Amino acid sequence: MSVSASELHEINNKINCELDNKILFRTLSSLTVNKAHTIKNLSPVKSKFGECLVATLLEDNANEFKVWLPKRVSAHMSEAVIEEINESQNKYLLTYIGQSSPKTPGTRSKCLMKFDYIQK
Repeated sequence: MSVSASELHEINNKINCELDNKILFRTLSSLTVNKAHTIKNLSPVKSKFGECLVATLLEDNANEFKVWLPKRVSAHMSEAVIEEINESQNKYLLTYIGQSSPKTPGTRSKCLMKFDYIQK
């Protein structure tokens, strides 16, 4: 029995979290360190882990993809800030800076990131 190309394509779409509108999800830690990505949109989402934000980012101002931001971001970002970023027409950036070192044995490292404003 051989697997058809269309079956493989469907499997690839599912395991890569491809959505109906073809915007892929990536992990924050998979982003290139110190490379700024334009924020197209921030969307509050209720997940099984609680409230969090999903960021729609642009890579090289062309390819769209989404990342789940850590819960600590939504805990510190007000609705007014989210609204400003969403209405800014791509004037904000998100840069992944790398992983923190665990503070104590047995704890996990954290994804570090920063937000910036494009000044023109």
